[in-house]
Amino acid sequence: MINMQEEYSKEHIEARAIAIRHIGISTYSSGKIYNYLINKGVSESIAHDVVEELIKRDYINDYRASRIILLQRNGYHQESKCYLYNRLLQGGVNEAIADSYINELDDDTITIKSLFEAQYNRLDDASRNDREFLIKTFMSLAKRRGYSNSLSSQALKTYLDKIWLMKKNFFTEFFFCFI
Repeated sequence: MINMQEEYSKEHIEARAIAIRHIGISTYSSGKIYNYLINKGVSESIAHDVVEELIKRDYINDYRASRIILLQRNGYHQESKCYLYNRLLQGGVNEAIADSYINELDDDTITIKSLFEAQYNRLDDASRNDREFLIKTFMSLAKRRGYSNSLSSQALKTYLDKIWLMKKNFFTEFFFCFI
């Protein structure tokens, strides 16, 4: 239980009020609030103490902030774990919490498949049938999202083989219906 009667300096109380007003009903990481306080002219030691207090009181929760930061990063916007980890750190999430959160995510070998699936679904029929276009598009997309070339190549080969096999089976079944 947090001691509500603890004595704080006037600067600490003012800094806490600034932080709470800024947080409002939103979710911010500890690093973002710390930087906000510093930018408002609060000393580093007071900013650190206020952030620690607000974490204890659950006004600041880096795990919640991580979820919000990464909420949009699936499907077509999927990124590698390395990119997601850096995104969390840039978002002001504590390094230990970012490590923990990233370790809970699916492996890159799984997430790259969802990236390819989402990209494939966005393409028109002509593009879907152009194997060279697919290879170039998918490899470029995977590189921009932080996946290694070796993983991208292997995942793409598996994915394209699956697509072509499905198409082949569809046409075979379709033509056998008329025989």
